[in-house]
Amino acid sequence: MAAVLESTEIRKLWPVFNHSQKRWEDVYGIYTYEDQNGYTRLAIEKNKKRLVAAHTFHYLVEGHTILRGLIREYGLCPKYCFLQKDTVACTGLETGQCKGACEKKETPETYNARVQEALASLSREESFLILDQGVSPEERSCILVEKGSFYGMGYIPVDVAPTHLDQVRDFIQPYKENSYIRNLLLGYKSKYPSRVVAL
Repeated sequence: MAAVLESTEIRKLWPVFNHSQKRWEDVYGIYTYEDQNGYTRLAIEKNKKRLVAAHTFHYLVEGHTILRGLIREYGLCPKYCFLQKDTVACTGLETGQCKGACEKKETPETYNARVQEALASLSREESFLILDQGVSPEERSCILVEKGSFYGMGYIPVDVAPTHLDQVRDFIQPYKENSYIRNLLLGYKSKYPSRVVAL
């Protein structure tokens, strides 16, 4: 809980002598747009203030890994995801991953349905609580992660057995999320599964 609070305070106060996390922001995002033929395309771009990204991340290589996974799992076209930028034949056709959208062998509606399914999988993350000791014996510290994103933290009475989000939100103070906090909590979750409560 202290590391999460430290990260939020550094970003809020911008202390002069603490440079550790000042630049740790989600720099890139996966954006969607529709081309002139009606196909939905996915692209990795630097974050834009006026556009909402389907998913954000700090490193460009992380975005490439995510896109490659979506291409493999949902049969998307590497050319329509801008991972293949040359003019030669689609590598996805050779491997059997692409179903021919780039060569108009597949209708935009069919291809776009798979793109929407792939985008939905990015937000299908689980919601969970991380519970630990509180300041006093009557309470426990509580960090809420909702759909894979850090929501906030607070203290919950020991006699409350959290089972769903609405029950917990009354005790949680919302905080702004960033990829540093998200990765910190996911690492903690895998290291200490006994302190995690799935919602």
